[in-house]
Amino acid sequence: MPRRRGDGRGRTAGGQTAAIDFRGLRGNQAPDGQGNTIPLTLDRGQIGWSVRGAENKVLSARSEQISFAGGLASTYACANCCPNTTTSVRVIPEDEEVEVGEQIPYSTDEFVQNCYSQAFGPFLADDADWTSYNSNIATVAWSGLADGISIGDTSIQGCIDRTIWYHFGGGYCDPAPNRICNLAPVGVQCPPFSTNYPNAFPTNFRIKPGFPTTPGNGVLYFEYKWDSSDGVVDHLYACEIRECTRYGNTTCEQATTSVYPVPSPPYRANMGIVDPTRNSGGSAAYFYMFDRHRVPGTTEGNPVPEFRTPYVANSFTGMQKYQFKCPCNNGAVWTDLTPNINIVRTVSEANGIWTYTLTKSGSSVSYTLP
Repeated sequence: MPRRRGDGRGRTAGGQTAAIDFRGLRGNQAPDGQGNTIPLTLDRGQIGWSVRGAENKVLSARSEQISFAGGLASTYACANCCPNTTTSVRVIPEDEEVEVGEQIPYSTDEFVQNCYSQAFGPFLADDADWTSYNSNIATVAWSGLADGISIGDTSIQGCIDRTIWYHFGGGYCDPAPNRICNLAPVGVQCPPFSTNYPNAFPTNFRIKPGFPTTPGNGVLYFEYKWDSSDGVVDHLYACEIRECTRYGNTTCEQATTSVYPVPSPPYRANMGIVDPTRNSGGSAAYFYMFDRHRVPGTTEGNPVPEFRTPYVANSFTGMQKYQFKCPCNNGAVWTDLTPNINIVRTVSEANGIWTYTLTKSGSSVSYTLP
């Protein structure tokens, strides 16, 4: 069976000459994009040249053999009627099983055919567009790196854009754009650790005793803890916990593309908060998380006023909730641990003194405005 090799030289500028030392590639056993090498025992073969794109007759190439004793021994150049046409694409790996939270890199190979119906390939195609048929089960990035999200089966699709060449004889070739795609099934499984504890999920989410605290400068600090439904918090290793805060008519599930315009005054102009705001608390096996609320736009220990003067009385409210998801018992769907918790931020005046106040879960902290 003939061996195929793609050198992968990429782009060559107009008028530029590029030389490829095939004897050196064979002697050094240099691999191509698929890891193929030219066998050391190979002493004959065919070199094919082609280009990508909708332009014809942009490449002239030949094969030259050099004799160290006599100089140039032979030179050959045969013209193809048309550039090669990509006939199919293969997504690698072709069928895969991954675990929730596991990543897997995908790539594409393409197969081509010249105008004499000779087939070549596979060659690495590094310009594919990627799509997941069900992003709730697995997602895939522009680079082809896929993530297992929840248990189930879906497919990863890779597509490349190429030119098809139609040969009508007499050296006439007609190009046409074409998108070539293929699918690779992927199954997402429960991680082995979670398989041992499929019914464990977080429950009894609550504020830890002794909290919240008020370390100063308008900071209100909470710590939370929870239990496992089976009594062993370590069994929640594969579960996640997060907080989600909404300010308008958004939901925790929608993309974070909205910005809530904070009232100005009393706050500075053009001040906004990403809506919804989501922060991950990591693995639920950590059994606690903290939540720190500060004066808007400040850093702890170094408050910087974010208010317009003259001050104006006003307030706004964020609706916060805590959620969990576990890969094996709730389909990796974010599920509420708490009802909505109102976070109320108020600027008010009493006896000529202006104060910022934050109130949450029945506790408040205040900061005197300068």
